[in-house]
Amino acid sequence: MKKVLASIQQGAVDRTLIPALEEALRAEYTVQFGPSRLLVIWCEVPRGRAYTEGRLSDVSWLMVEVADGTAQPARERAMLAMAAAFARVAGIGVERMMVTLCDSTLFAQYLAANRARIRPPARVLFTLKLLWQIVTSRHRFGHTMIGTDY
Repeated sequence: MKKVLASIQQGAVDRTLIPALEEALRAEYTVQFGPSRLLVIWCEVPRGRAYTEGRLSDVSWLMVEVADGTAQPARERAMLAMAAAFARVAGIGVERMMVTLCDSTLFAQYLAANRARIRPPARVLFTLKLLWQIVTSRHRFGHTMIGTDY
């Protein structure tokens, strides 16, 4: 299963659009790379905790997992298409998007490094809290949402 980490700024994208955004991302991923199960993990950054160009940010970003060694032209087409699909559904300008396509190996290393930054004793509690957020967000919102307010 391929993964997408999707980060949105609180208030920049209407939460009720998340199911439609997921559908658009999955459809575009299929067009670009063929059928694949795609897990989209959402993180809503609380207002006042992100900045772009020295001001409060309204930029959303996607980190999209792709097969190792995906050719650069295919990456560029997919990044443009996924940014356009997201922007269209969210009702924002594509310039409010940042998209990166990351090889599966590097994506796994990123997730492992994120877990490793937490001391081992606290890692168990962190993992349990994360799993709780995933389960409860699926029930409450119908999609996977992680963050400080869930």
